[in-house]
Amino acid sequence: MTQAIGILELTSIARGMELGDVMLKSANVQLLLCRTLCPGNSC
Repeated sequence: MTQAIGILELTSIARGMELGDVMLKSANVQLLLCRTLCPGNSC
């Protein structure tokens, strides 16, 4: 099986948590890192 790394960028922390939960429950994936890159609206 080929391995790959995917990156997601979302505008909502809550949506990111929900999406991560769905991916982990429905596919053979591993979560490597989940964090905010630029908190707030100043970016």
